[in-house]
Amino acid sequence: MRLFLVTAFAILPLHANWIELFDGKSTNNWTPRAEVEQFEAINGELHLLAKTNVWVTSKIEMGDFEAELEVFLPVEPGFNSGLAFRCSGKKGRPKGYQIEIDRKAPGGIYGIGLGGWLTKNKGTLKEGQWNHFRVIAQGNRIETFVNGNPVADIREEKQLKGYFGIQHHGKGGVVKFRNIRARKLNSKASTLERPNILWIVAEDLSPALGCYGHLDARTPNLDAFAKESILFTSAFAAYPVCSPSRSCLITGMYPSTTGTGQMRSAFPLPRGVKGFPQYLREVGYHTTNNVKTDYNSADAGRITKNSWVESSSKAHWRTRKKGQPFFAVFNDMTTHQSRTMVWPYHVFKKEIQAGLSPGEIHKPNKVQVPPYYPNTSLIRRELARFHDCVTVMDRNTGSILADLEKDGLAEDTIVFFYSDHGSGMPRHKRLLTDSGMRVPLIVRVPKKWQHLVPGSENGGSKSDKLISFVDFAPTVLALCGIDAPPYMQGHNFLDQKNKREWVYGARDRVDEVFDCSRSVRNDRWLYIRNYHPFLGWNQPSVFSDLGEIRNEITNYSINSRTRLSSEQTHYISPQRASIEFYDCLADPENTRNLALEKLSPTQQVSLEKAQQALKRIRKKTRDVGCLPEGVMADLVNKNGESIADLARNGKLKLDQIWDVADSVGRDTESTLNVLKSTDPSISFWIINALKASLPSDKNNDEAFRYVTQTAHVEASIEAAAWLAGESRYSEKAIQVLINELENPNWAVALRACRAIELLGLQAKQAAAPMKKLYSLNRHKRGDAALFLAFSSGAFLDKLGEETEAWDFTPKH
Repeated sequence: MRLFLVTAFAILPLHANWIELFDGKSTNNWTPRAEVEQFEAINGELHLLAKTNVWVTSKIEMGDFEAELEVFLPVEPGFNSGLAFRCSGKKGRPKGYQIEIDRKAPGGIYGIGLGGWLTKNKGTLKEGQWNHFRVIAQGNRIETFVNGNPVADIREEKQLKGYFGIQHHGKGGVVKFRNIRARKLNSKASTLERPNILWIVAEDLSPALGCYGHLDARTPNLDAFAKESILFTSAFAAYPVCSPSRSCLITGMYPSTTGTGQMRSAFPLPRGVKGFPQYLREVGYHTTNNVKTDYNSADAGRITKNSWVESSSKAHWRTRKKGQPFFAVFNDMTTHQSRTMVWPYHVFKKEIQAGLSPGEIHKPNKVQVPPYYPNTSLIRRELARFHDCVTVMDRNTGSILADLEKDGLAEDTIVFFYSDHGSGMPRHKRLLTDSGMRVPLIVRVPKKWQHLVPGSENGGSKSDKLISFVDFAPTVLALCGIDAPPYMQGHNFLDQKNKREWVYGARDRVDEVFDCSRSVRNDRWLYIRNYHPFLGWNQPSVFSDLGEIRNEITNYSINSRTRLSSEQTHYISPQRASIEFYDCLADPENTRNLALEKLSPTQQVSLEKAQQALKRIRKKTRDVGCLPEGVMADLVNKNGESIADLARNGKLKLDQIWDVADSVGRDTESTLNVLKSTDPSISFWIINALKASLPSDKNNDEAFRYVTQTAHVEASIEAAAWLAGESRYSEKAIQVLINELENPNWAVALRACRAIELLGLQAKQAAAPMKKLYSLNRHKRGDAALFLAFSSGAFLDKLGEETEAWDFTPKH
């Protein structure tokens, strides 16, 4: 089949723009038709109180429409109200319909002068809270919803057009309304019939598929699927690890904005942020998630509860009501790092490879070895193992697509296939290179919905449009006829008007491994800024180091008589460049760091543009990743606000802090000008800048001042970790690290623990307190305990102390 290059798409609206029936400030355009005790606008709310039945009507008329409002019901028994629509009559009680707003039949439909009750179906209210009511009327069909759940669905055609109104029946106290709005439905596409959306999400997968041209791939199902779809060649995760990326996908916001960039963190989301499937539920979608969530915030429980009708290993579109549109997510763990490299090989063979036929199993001597890996028999075996996992995942994807077809839903459903970040193999996951950030993305739009995405009728088309994970939520909402909330930071990537010049990437702490890097990528250039250049990409990491391939790479670098290539050194080296700059067209594997060479004029201009873009996006998105995790926790606890809200309200010195961070590995002299700063985050980056500079007694002496500055504890830890290797500072520095092992802020304790771990035998005096920390956490539940046990146990292993082996294999 011929492939067509598609560079832009447009989505036709399912509806007109929203019209605010209440402006939030006044009672303009509303007229009471009887005497009222109170009718006024207060703090964005419309308050209504009457002693007799009264209607307040609007001048705005609609026929086919969608309307919604929020209502706070008074506590008095017997209260009754409603939103009237398709009304006629100039005085007194109107003639039309109303969605019932009371406790007896909320969401029911009443014919005002048109026969009385049409249905007494009852929705569920939230007492003492605002309740969301919604009505859709098109032709003779009327649907109602309460708090996102469908209530009524009737056919009624006595009156098909008219104005809106609100009611107080004369009993009870003040009823409060807000966010009253309506929009006309587009006659070409009814919102009563919305597309189903299916997400099939692979874990830890770069575009290692046949349809992307990978020579080792055996992916017949996805290859066939791609021939019916749009294949996107430039889609990128927000972070090269799962939980921050999933935070981005569910909220439509950068993790570096929300404070969810640290792996398995528990910071609150900004005020008002919802999981985007909640907006789908509110317009009647059946939303299911099978099964992974990992939303990486203190609000993860709320997000999960409000986003999904069901989130479990049994969640399926098949549990929806007849005719109800669905948004279903299926997460496939087969290509997760645990399967592709961490489980012992015999467990992989039993759990994964045993499901393949002999002809499907990859032969180690036939696979391609990337230039950044040593070419050894074990590495070839593990690469073949990875591709076996991909083949099984492809089969699983084919089964889901076959179920969709069997249920007669393929022509009603827009299907997305993608992964949560690059593959879980070494030098992929956790890195900001394309191997860690670029993901497969394939979208199939059936003929029924191709009017929403012009260009999708060309099956087997390709697009090189830049896409970021922040774009996914707005895109799904747009396909379903829902406006994205203003807090979302991406755009609808299927809209021809929306073009992205750069994608922004970030890397922060992963498990027990601390780091901070940022990147920008356009259609050619990748720029990475490393803020801890004294640490390599291949830092020790307990979970990853369970994989034989990681140990093979590390041992090869130590024991091999063969000189490492520059491609291999980039990953294996214990340090890295503070700046990385790659030409992704000439160097798709990102193995030649141009920043280490003399740049051509074109390269120099491109590097400067990338540097400017990184700073511009970092500032615009209010990236809070410059705050050490302990500082972030203190700020949230002290102010009672999310870190993102503090940043939005101008309560953080983000620009100043990033300016100091930008001096790391580049401009130590400018750092010396802010040595006396009282800001703990600035102190943290001063130490890291000194640490990344050329060694000098002056810098060491300056750093030692911070060792005893307990007010700036994370700066003190960084300084102690640096100076512990020098005999004149060693004893005091290590004691500072030992003291912080008992810090009640687990992220601070982990930073001290990790520093001791990396010092190894130089910190033997910490053996006893590290044993205590290990014993306290080895079998304790929770991510904090796991990471502390990872790090303290790794240190004890170096000392030859007895520890318990880690086992993440499946327990049947």
